[in-house]
Amino acid sequence: MVKYLIFTIIISAGCKSDLQYSSSKKSYPNVIGDITFDPNIDGEFKRCDSYTNQYYSNGGIGYKGEMSMIKKQIEDNYTVSNQEGQSGFVTIRFVVNCHGISGMYRVHQTDLLLTEFKFSSEIVDQLLNAMKNLKGWERAEFNGNFYDYYQYLTFKLINGKIVEIAP
Repeated sequence: MVKYLIFTIIISAGCKSDLQYSSSKKSYPNVIGDITFDPNIDGEFKRCDSYTNQYYSNGGIGYKGEMSMIKKQIEDNYTVSNQEGQSGFVTIRFVVNCHGISGMYRVHQTDLLLTEFKFSSEIVDQLLNAMKNLKGWERAEFNGNFYDYYQYLTFKLINGKIVEIAP
């Protein structure tokens, strides 16, 4: 009898916690990687397509001069000196519209073990500004039409120094 009572209490507690969990679930975008327009962050950036259409570049980095030019331009504009403990990854995601203009930047930061991490504002601000100054994005074309597409770059940093840039 005691076994059944204990079992019933455990089951009841488990059901109650499941109900509490289900009511506090987060909602997620319909498409992984979706960037929702926010006028407070994105200003006057204009997409060519509706915000419900999602496009991903399947041709790799669409930049004049390709990855070598991106690396050169970023490194020319990034002047952070040695910052002990500022190691990990900064990924900057954004949209390139049908005119080849980038915007809607979003930043994700992790340490080297991929745990959430907050880099110094000096590092993040310089990376973001360097990204915003890249002006050679190519337009995505399919069957004679031009489209918006998502792009991203990930920076690996060791003590604040860029050691790798990857798409």
